[in-house]
Amino acid sequence: MKLQIKTLNRKSLVVDIEPSQTVYDLKKELCLYPDVGVQPEFQKLMYAGKILSNQDNLSVYNIDTNKFLVVMRNRLRQ
Repeated sequence: MKLQIKTLNRKSLVVDIEPSQTVYDLKKELCLYPDVGVQPEFQKLMYAGKILSNQDNLSVYNIDTNKFLVVMRNRLRQ
C-alpha cells in the first residue's frame, strides 16, 4: 500500500509498504528520506490522533490511503 506521510516541516512523502509490516519497519524506511533523516528510535508516527506502536503491524490501524500519517521527532530525554 502507498502511505502518505507528512513531516512537521510540511513536506509530503509517499512510501510503498506492505500492511503486514510493522510500524518499526516503516520508521526504518522513513529514516532513509532526507526530509526525515532521523533514526527509528527518535521517530514518532501518528495517525488519526493516535501514536502508533512499533511492534504493531500497519494493518492493525486500518489506515485509509487517502489520509496521511505524521512523522515527528522524539525529544531527547535529559
